Amino acid sequence: MNIYEIGQDFDNYKFFVFKEDDKSNKDVWDYNGQSLVNEWKGLSLELFRDKRKKKDKRSEDFDASCYFSGCLIVNKKTSLLLAEKLKGQIEVLLVNVDGNTSDYYFINVLNTVDALNIDSKNNEEILKMMRDNNGIFWL
Repeated sequence: MNIYEIGQDFDNYKFFVFKEDDKSNKDVWDYNGQSLVNEWKGLSLELFRDKRKKKDKRSEDFDASCYFSGCLIVNKKTSLLLAEKLKGQIEVLLVNVDGNTSDYYFINVLNTVDALNIDSKNNEEILKMMRDNNGIFWL
């Protein structure tokens, strides 16, 4: 079995967040390796805007956005590469991105195993654990 770690360079690249108040995003935390292709309605995303900054100099030219644990969004080029490399192990599903002319895709991993010990941790603690590269794994 191969294990891949995909990270985000928050200092140099912008990233997607879920569009607030959009009901299509409500079930994303329930995805756990099951096929979604037949019921997929999409996710609604937008680029994160830091309201404290007048101008954000980070690049919008990125291949992947993975701000949320378990939610990998990739551009078309990366989706084709992953689909070829991981054939039968992922689904590539189109997402809706406000204000963006390029296509982006949600990568739905079909064969998952519980590996991170996230018991009694909230989402912020999990994100911090991953950003700090301080994952606690089950063996």
